[in-house]
Amino acid sequence: MLMLIIIFSLAFLWLSIKKPLWGAYFIFACLPAYLIRFQINGLPLTLLETMILIFFLALILTRRLDRQKILHNKLLIPTIIILVLATISVFVSPNKIAALGIWKAYFLEPIIFFFCLISIVKDKKTLINIFYFLGISAIYLSLLAMAQKFFGFNYGISQAFLNHDGTVDRATAVFGYPNALGLYLGPIVILYVLLLWEKAKGHWALIFKIAVIVLSFLAIVLAQSEGAIFSIVAVCLLMALINKKLRLWALLILVAGVILFFAHQGFHDWLMSKLFIHDYSGGIRRLMWQETLNMLKYNWLWGAGLAGYQVTIIPYHVHKFFEIYLYPHNIILNFWSELGLLGLLSFAYLAVKNFFINIKSAIKNQEGKLISFAIMAILLQMIIHGLVDAPYFKNDLSVMFWLFMAATVIISTIKKEKTN
Repeated sequence: MLMLIIIFSLAFLWLSIKKPLWGAYFIFACLPAYLIRFQINGLPLTLLETMILIFFLALILTRRLDRQKILHNKLLIPTIIILVLATISVFVSPNKIAALGIWKAYFLEPIIFFFCLISIVKDKKTLINIFYFLGISAIYLSLLAMAQKFFGFNYGISQAFLNHDGTVDRATAVFGYPNALGLYLGPIVILYVLLLWEKAKGHWALIFKIAVIVLSFLAIVLAQSEGAIFSIVAVCLLMALINKKLRLWALLILVAGVILFFAHQGFHDWLMSKLFIHDYSGGIRRLMWQETLNMLKYNWLWGAGLAGYQVTIIPYHVHKFFEIYLYPHNIILNFWSELGLLGLLSFAYLAVKNFFINIKSAIKNQEGKLISFAIMAILLQMIIHGLVDAPYFKNDLSVMFWLFMAATVIISTIKKEKTN
C-alpha cells in the first residue's frame, strides 16, 4: 500500500510540475481520496492532503506561486484571521493531537490550496474546467450510490443504513454515512444548474451538465439527505424567481405547493414536521443544540476548541438516549464550538465579504457574471443545509469551500485585468 502511494505521489509530482493545471484538475476529480489513509513515521496522512502538499511543492519548485496575487487578494484578511484563530483553537482543545489533525486537514491545507488556485488560474475557461472535473467526482459517486440502492452493492455500508434483509436503505457511496453524500453533492447540483446557462461548445458539454444534475440529485434522494434536498429546492426556486424567463414557472410551482399544503392534510403535517424539525431526527437536533448552548454559556469566547466538542459537551449531555456527535449539526454552533465566538464572526465576515465581491462582479463584469451568481447561490445552499448539518468540517468539503472562495477572487481579478 505504502509503495503504491509513493509511486502515485512521484507520478503526481511530475504531472504537477509539467502540467500544474492538470494537477489541480486531478485533485478536484479525486476529492474523496481523503478516505485513503496511511502513516509515515507515525504521521497520519490522507491521499487528498498528500496531493495538495505535493501540488504546493510543485508550484514552489517551478516558481508559479504568484506572491502579488496572494498578498493582494480581496479575501486575504479574513483568510489569515481564520487561520490564526484555528491555530489558537488547537491550544484551546482538550484533545490537541486530534486538533492538530483537524487544523492541518480542514484549515491549513485547504487555505494553501486556495493560494495555489488564485496563483495559477488566470481565466474563466480554466475555472470552468475545474468545475467540470468536480462534476466527474459527482458522476462516479452518484453511480456508486445507485449501484448500492438498485443492485444490492452493500459492501462497507454500516448496518444502520441497511434494511433487515441486507438491502440498502440509505445510499452512502464511498462515505461512512448518507448525509455526507448530500453535503458533497448539494453545492455541485447548484453549481451545475447555473452552468446550464453558460454557453458550451457542442452537445456533449450540455449532456454532461444535465447528467451531473440528474444523477447527483437522484443520489441525494437515495441517501435520503433531507437537508440537502430542501436546500437545493429552496435555492433553485429562488434562482427561478430572480430569472425573468423562469419566474412564471416558479410562481406556478409555489402556488401549487400552497394549494397542496392546505388541501392535503398528510402533506401539510409532513411539511410542518420538516420545516419546524418536529420529526425524530429534528427532535435530537433540538436537544443537541440546547446542550451545546448550555456548554457555550461557560465557553462562550473560545468554544470547545478544534476536535474538542465531544469531550467538552460531556457534562452538559443530559439526554443519554442519543450519542454525542462530532459536531452540533448547526452551522453557527459548529463554528462557535470549534473556533470560538471570534472564529464564528470571522467566517460570517468572510461570507458577507464574499457576497459583496460577487455582487459587485455580477454588476460590473459580464464575463464572470454567471459564476458570481453561482458562488452566491452555492453559499446560500450551504448555509441553508448548514442549519441542520455540518457543511464545512470534512476534508473534501473544506477544500470545496475554499475552491469557491478562490473562484470569487479569480473572477474579480479577471475583471480588474480586463478593465486595466
